[in-house]
Amino acid sequence: PMSWPAFIGAGLYTFLLAWNEFLFAVVLIESWGKRVLTMAIYSLLAEFITDWNTMMAFSVLASLPLIIIFVFLQKYMVQGMTAGALTS
Repeated sequence: PMSWPAFIGAGLYTFLLAWNEFLFAVVLIESWGKRVLTMAIYSLLAEFITDWNTMMAFSVLASLPLIIIFVFLQKYMVQGMTAGALTS
């Protein structure tokens, strides 16, 4: 039971790092059918025209799962970080 906050905190941090991994998606994924959401946002950039409204809307939608997960797991994240802290 004492290790649950640490596991949830580490899992949340790992999920956040994997969700935002853009460089591997650019280099390793070749087919457009298998591209991730960040690559779809990046494809909205053009040489002469950039659709900023759509790009920002997709960016908000891409951030929503992270925000929702963090809101619900925040207490476990804080417990995991402060489990070894000394109190006076």
